[in-house]
Amino acid sequence: QLEDFKLERALQRAAKKREEQEREVEQQVRLSERKQEAQLALQKIHQTATRGGITEWSLEADSARFLDESKELLLDNLAVEFFMDDGTRMLLTADRGTLRTDTNDIAVRENVRVTKEDLALSTEALDYDHQKRILTSQTEVRITSGNSQITAKTFRYDLNTRQAVLDGDVRGVFSDNQPPQ
Repeated sequence: QLEDFKLERALQRAAKKREEQEREVEQQVRLSERKQEAQLALQKIHQTATRGGITEWSLEADSARFLDESKELLLDNLAVEFFMDDGTRMLLTADRGTLRTDTNDIAVRENVRVTKEDLALSTEALDYDHQKRILTSQTEVRITSGNSQITAKTFRYDLNTRQAVLDGDVRGVFSDNQPPQ
């Protein structure tokens, strides 16, 4: 009976892994289809968002494909610099991203990094709500500063109030003299 249980658990793990692989393939196929339906392809783009004459962010990307129907710009190797009202800046970089041209909302994926002064955040997915000026991530985040770090399952940062909320299995190591592990 123990062997049957172990075999059943192994089969369940294999089925779950196969489902995850199938989902990944489906996502890649959808991305490939979206790239093919692009109306316009651009190299080295620059976009700036302003509100009331004040620059809120500036985006640069190595390449972009415009999808007219969905009003999206698919971006590769992008950097977004956010301008704070106190004059400081925050830099977001990622391998891939999507800019909604009708709302200026931004979604970034793969090797996402946000830096501001001595703080650095890393994750695999992050969304920016332009109307509210809020960054959110529903994937695990790691924030480091010097020799300290904190991790959480989700993250939310309001650029207006400069308040961050970390949730889900929040763990931290704070140290003046030893690098985090």
